[in-house]
Amino acid sequence: MKRFFDQPQVIGEMIAGVILGPSLLGLLAPDVQAMIFPKDAKPVLYVCAQLGVGLYMFLVGLGPCSSLCMVEKRGRLASLASLMRQTITRT
Repeated sequence: MKRFFDQPQVIGEMIAGVILGPSLLGLLAPDVQAMIFPKDAKPVLYVCAQLGVGLYMFLVGLGPCSSLCMVEKRGRLASLASLMRQTITRT
């Protein structure tokens, strides 16, 4: 993705998620999507997705400097922001 459009890898991963998810593949070919993602796997995928979003929010909360000293300084605030996001979306 970066090579073609000069975008970060995460943008390509988000686009792939939309294409493979219920938004597009589930609409156009629900049988194929059910074969790729069985019903038994959906709760596990949901938990993994929520953990990934929480980790992403934690890293965003750290800001542009991602050195270990900044984790020590901003880690509590970033953890709080990530925890708040998880708590708010559950209600």
